[in-house]
Amino acid sequence: EDWPMYNRDLAGTRYSPLKQINAGNVSRLAPAWSYKIGRDRTAGSLSGGSEFTPIVVNGVMYVAASDRVAALDPESGREVWRHQMKNGVPSRRGVAYWPGDTANPPRIFFTAERRLIALAAGTGEPVASFGKDGEAEMIAPYNSAPTVFKNLLILGTNGSPGGVRAFDARTGAVVWEFNSVAQPGDPANKTWDGDSWKERSGTYSWAFSQTLDAERGLLYVAIETPGPNDYWGGDRNGDGLYGNCLVALDAETG
Repeated sequence: EDWPMYNRDLAGTRYSPLKQINAGNVSRLAPAWSYKIGRDRTAGSLSGGSEFTPIVVNGVMYVAASDRVAALDPESGREVWRHQMKNGVPSRRGVAYWPGDTANPPRIFFTAERRLIALAAGTGEPVASFGKDGEAEMIAPYNSAPTVFKNLLILGTNGSPGGVRAFDARTGAVVWEFNSVAQPGDPANKTWDGDSWKERSGTYSWAFSQTLDAERGLLYVAIETPGPNDYWGGDRNGDGLYGNCLVALDAETG
């Protein structure tokens, strides 16, 4: 009865079948332990800025803090391992777990601005075979938890170029990219007047985690309105616009 990803499952239900805590005993709950995660300096709020959901896999809890990623004993809050960030900060929206394969043990993935980082789930050490010394360049930043589907890490965007991408969980290589603004060569590119498609702000897919129908292999992507003005679209006709809309993609090919 783990909570193995941000939304618990790919469908994004956030539903837990656990019944130990119920209407009859919830009033008797008391704190068992606490773990200080620190104030996220990118948040700019008094709340501390954390928006993460801890994940629990095989009896280990994985959390993102203001300056580190850590594995905890969920019964006591004791640190099992700690990965201290030497530069940058982990996304305040959490981490992802990949179960591994016959050649690779399980990994923890998280983002830090434009970097996608892989740690060994058992030790917290960077995975040298992933990207360059455990880090892959994403080009566009993504401030949320990767969505793990088979051997893919699916990530949205919090900056230009907008869209959604998939990386190989084993190597860090880009598997596919979907651009939310039609690029040159795409017939829909002509619906953007002049060069207005270039460096277009907005059109990001900044959902904290993506939603996926695993049975059908369909990825559902929400894309925000193009910037810089949400209310004026005079420099685009709209046929090539994937903005303020929901797009369904083949999860394995984009």
